[in-house]
Amino acid sequence: MIWLIVAIVLGVAAFFVLRPGASGAGGGGAEAANGSIPIGSRIVEFQPGKVSRINITAGGQTDVLTREAASGAWMLQVGGSKPSASQWRLDSSRVPGFLARLADTPAIGAADSKMELGDRPSVIEIIIPGEATHEIRLAQRTLGGTGLVEVHSHPDGGTGTTTRRAVIDDGLHSVVLSPGPRGWRDGAAFPGGVMDAARIIRQSRDGSLVLAKHDNRWFVQEPIATPADPERILKLLTALESLRISDYLDESEPDAALTGLENPLARITIERDIRSAPAGSADTSIDTDRREVIIGGPADQSGRRLFTALGASGSIVIIDAAGLAEVSARATDYVAGPAIVSAPADIGEVSLASGAGGERLAHYKRTAAGWAAVDAAGRESVLAGPDASAIADALTFLSGFKASAVTTDAPAGHAAAALISLQSPSGQPMDQLEMGTTPASSAQPAMLVIKNGPVYRSYPLDAAPRLVREALGPAAAAPPPSGDPVDVNK
Repeated sequence: MIWLIVAIVLGVAAFFVLRPGASGAGGGGAEAANGSIPIGSRIVEFQPGKVSRINITAGGQTDVLTREAASGAWMLQVGGSKPSASQWRLDSSRVPGFLARLADTPAIGAADSKMELGDRPSVIEIIIPGEATHEIRLAQRTLGGTGLVEVHSHPDGGTGTTTRRAVIDDGLHSVVLSPGPRGWRDGAAFPGGVMDAARIIRQSRDGSLVLAKHDNRWFVQEPIATPADPERILKLLTALESLRISDYLDESEPDAALTGLENPLARITIERDIRSAPAGSADTSIDTDRREVIIGGPADQSGRRLFTALGASGSIVIIDAAGLAEVSARATDYVAGPAIVSAPADIGEVSLASGAGGERLAHYKRTAAGWAAVDAAGRESVLAGPDASAIADALTFLSGFKASAVTTDAPAGHAAAALISLQSPSGQPMDQLEMGTTPASSAQPAMLVIKNGPVYRSYPLDAAPRLVREALGPAAAAPPPSGDPVDVNK
């Protein structure tokens, strides 16, 4: 009889423990007993590519992740949907990787009825338009590398919510807490890259520098107009591409007076030209994508970290000052080293004159038979041997030899001695080069100076080719400096 009473009592107890709603505190009430997820089955079935929004609440903070319809890029709103929330582009691989992991997470154990989510579970809400919203609740505490999960699924436009529970590997718990979605941000100061930039604008207290690309060639546009050195531009673009955010100021922004952003050190703008054409139309429109960083004052006593405002949002972050080492404000740092950017094969005529364009010294023209000298009457005489080589050597020097120094002011002691004019095969003007020298001194040897437009380029005089020396005349015979020669390339 006693055993019969015990059996009845245990049966009644089991009924109350296993009935719907008996999952315990934090378990979600009656919903939690809709079912257990079979071991080995995925905890939630969905296609990651269809998710348009993710809400993640973890560690006492809520963040909203949304996918841009046009680009497919994922954006993060720190602080949820509040009007003051800051928006950030996320690393292109992080959200797809997270969704793929979530979609493949299997149940590895049955959820005990006594397991609880706790007072502050982490919550992942994924929204799939036209299909469903899934809310995945992760237990506040895990044990032995595992943790409780509770999945609530609500069909879009339908009624009712299904709730299932399971035990899973605690890797998913860790992902949403450490580092969490704020750690998935694209840390680039210029997200999306800069290598396809059409213009680079650097504004500072000393003036503006504008670099622009035309027909796949870079030019200095302001404060002077001249071709740019492609290698130096590549270094600049690489530096800007690598400029990283070292710290985000999510919780609070410092006082404006402390950041130095009211009177910034520099403002760097990258402009991209995006060409598009409507379907079936030959007309192309160009939209300009503009991204900007504003460099403020030091964020620490070392000065190695700088306050920086990003773009139109004005969000303030901290960047490493070392990343700006290659971002010079001097226009001459970007000027092409050779005197001309045209290839020798594109040059059809070469004219030499004395002084700054006075007496004609010689005129040469490319013909089917090779370079020819053209006299004042227009008669052509084909050159041969060293005379023909002298023209080719001069053009190779002008287009390929990099200057030892580039300035926008005439070097001390400079005097113009000759003018070389270059034309295309059809006779169209190309470059006009004013040539002169500077005398030797104790600091450097005599230098050849070539002025093209607003830029003066200096070269060792002894590197000048024969044609240039002949055009310079007596100026090419400048005496060498006394003492040991100076290495101008140091």
